[in-house]
Amino acid sequence: MVSEDTDKPSGPKRSYGEVFEEYCPYFMSLGMSYEQYWYGDNQLPRYYAKAEELRKDRIDAEMHTQAMYIYEAICDATPLMRPFAKAGTKAVPFRTKTYRQEMWERKHPEEMEKRKAETMFAKVQAWAANTRRIFGVKAAKKEVSEHGGSG
Repeated sequence: MVSEDTDKPSGPKRSYGEVFEEYCPYFMSLGMSYEQYWYGDNQLPRYYAKAEELRKDRIDAEMHTQAMYIYEAICDATPLMRPFAKAGTKAVPFRTKTYRQEMWERKHPEEMEKRKAETMFAKVQAWAANTRRIFGVKAAKKEVSEHGGSG
């Protein structure tokens, strides 16, 4: 059985030159120069087309993430917009970390514990320095003589 599509003429035949001339402005819009398109490596258009697809995927992901943040913000503020909300109703607090930060923290809990410990150590050091300053206590310093002994 012959399909109906094969019975239809495929249109006027075009030469390779006509096809290349048709696509030249497109690849120039992707950043290729005229010389690169016509005289450069014949793989360049393929690379530029792949780079364009990757760029579109990245923009799509960025737009999707932005939409997620907007949606979440609207949902978090929705309790305030209800007509019969109880007095004292508050919105859900604004998130303090991005989705990527939260995902990274879930994947690296040991690194997060290390960072928390370092932060706490720095806070304790700052508190100790402030306490010494307030009470006029100087930190004990060991003086080392030229011969390596304590002096």
